[in-house]
Amino acid sequence: MNRYLPTIINGTASDDILEGTLGINKILGFGGNDVLRGNEGHDFLFGGVGNDHLYGGLGHDYLLGETGNDRLYGDDGSDKLYGGAGNDRLDGGNGSDILVGGAGNDNLYGGAGVDYFNGGEGIDAVHFQENFAITADLSQGRATYINDAGVEVVETLINIESLVGTAFDDTLIGDDGHNWLYGNAGVDYFDGGEGIDTVVFNEKFAINADLSQNRATYIDDAGTEVVETLINIESLVGTALDDTLIGDDGNNWFRGNGGADYIDGGEGIDTVIFNEKFAITADLSQNRATYINNAGTEVVKTLINIEYLEGSAFDDILIGDDGNNLLRGNTGVDYFDGGEGVDTVGFVFEKFAITADLSQNRAIYINDAGTEVVETLINIENLEGSTFDDILIGDDGNNVLYGNAGADYFDGGEGTDTVVFNEKFAITADLSQNRATYINDAEVEVVETLVNIENLVGTAFDDILIGDDSNNRLQGNAGVDYFDGGEGIDTVSFLNEDFAITV
Repeated sequence: MNRYLPTIINGTASDDILEGTLGINKILGFGGNDVLRGNEGHDFLFGGVGNDHLYGGLGHDYLLGETGNDRLYGDDGSDKLYGGAGNDRLDGGNGSDILVGGAGNDNLYGGAGVDYFNGGEGIDAVHFQENFAITADLSQGRATYINDAGVEVVETLINIESLVGTAFDDTLIGDDGHNWLYGNAGVDYFDGGEGIDTVVFNEKFAINADLSQNRATYIDDAGTEVVETLINIESLVGTALDDTLIGDDGNNWFRGNGGADYIDGGEGIDTVIFNEKFAITADLSQNRATYINNAGTEVVKTLINIEYLEGSAFDDILIGDDGNNLLRGNTGVDYFDGGEGVDTVGFVFEKFAITADLSQNRAIYINDAGTEVVETLINIENLEGSTFDDILIGDDGNNVLYGNAGADYFDGGEGTDTVVFNEKFAITADLSQNRATYINDAEVEVVETLVNIENLVGTAFDDILIGDDSNNRLQGNAGVDYFDGGEGIDTVSFLNEDFAITV
């Protein structure tokens, strides 16, 4: 037998466990959720359809996940790992590896050696597992470190959005996109660059982070204050401990991650996101949020200068203050009270179509079990729909109704009411015909219904906005738009344009 010819091992359409010989192997998983092991030799592993686990073993291996959410492990040797479609994990192991994520949101793990990372499409993260401090700069497309021999090692970063540092003193720099930078102990330096950038603290100590001071501090095991640097950072994610998170004069968002946190948004329009595993009661008029933890203890968080709230996946109570608040649920049977001001409830995180009626103070949806879930809407003026086919109904006030994809039904009720289109397609909206249409990705015409609507706000694309015989306000939002006011005294607004207008 020629030792240079591979041993070919074929899988089936079922879930296979396939293990190669000690020589060169070509292992093809095809269908099913497969486990493929190359063992020794320079192997080719192909997962195919399904959520597969591929292990290269020794040698210089080629691993291809194809479709599905795959896990690829190069192990030893200089390996080539290609995730394909799906949200994949690629771990090069030892050696100088090439890791290419493909489509989907992928996590790429390096290791010893000079690695090449290409996330492909999606929001992709590189996790550094070196035993040295890393300097990673997405704007330059590279990461460097000094190895034990005192030699600078340069790694390549292509199509990467997020960086996860080592346990040492890292420098993590973003680009002009929206980046996520994860500290991992050490005295880290974070610079988000342009875009809306987030620092996530993975430390095992409570964090005191202040964007207005460009720094974060914590007390380590030795009782020493560790000072980290925050440049061009807009958002903060705390630890599971009692953190202090402070914003600046921009629009910041904060996620506490458990603990009795103190959150001060500072100036700007600031958001607190709750991802606790418990139902939250958050009241901006009282500057606090509470929940009952597993021990049955009430945990109290402090909320200062916060305008927007995003709830947990449980049955939350979200209450505004006398400002203009945005309250977003996140599944569960939620209770919303906007308080004073012009307040909005958003359903963008719901995975079901919503029927929300401000005149009835309620919103309902049918969950996976086929049960009707009823949520309460008090002192709410505006509604933001889900990505499904929603019914959004106003009351006798002046309401703003935001579509979010889907074939929505809008009824403004009494008052002067506005529909805002957030679709990623050009809209043709005609108030005289009580309808709006767009062509979706599948090239299907989607028809939305407009009843008792007086004003329209278009998308960022080339819209056609047509009024009726009342007094309408038509507002473009970038794009080459066509406006026809119809009868009545009509207004075109260029408020959202980024350039000077000649009319």
